Amino acid sequence: MFELRTDDQACQAFQFVALRSPHGDPVHMHMRYGDTDSSFAELLEISTLDEDPESFNPWWSLYCDASTPIEDCYE
Repeated sequence: MFELRTDDQACQAFQFVALRSPHGDPVHMHMRYGDTDSSFAELLEISTLDEDPESFNPWWSLYCDASTPIEDCYE
């Protein structure tokens, strides 16, 4: 987990960043980030939620061939 240590306004959406270690086949990783209104506790709490294709829950990555329409990636 990382916390932003600069006052650069361009980075404010990334005040807090949590990363999972690379895993799987193909190897990939997951991340969550939050702005100044969030916290590490909030990032960890939402990381326990189930995968939700409707909200594109960012903890669960989705990888498709570039020629595949996004709506077909769930099948």
